[in-house]
Amino acid sequence: MRPNQVWQTDITYVLMARGFMFINAIINMYSRKILMEYLKFN
Repeated sequence: MRPNQVWQTDITYVLMARGFMFINAIINMYSRKILMEYLKFN
C-alpha cells in the first residue's frame, strides 16, 4: 500500500436530546491520519 492509494470513510450518527449529530471522517489507510472530518447537528 502506498500513500493516498486507499482511503476509508466512516459515518456515525449519534442520537442527542434534540435530534441527531452526524460525524463523517475520511482516513488515509497508509498513514492512519484523518484527512477530513465533518460534524453537523440536525
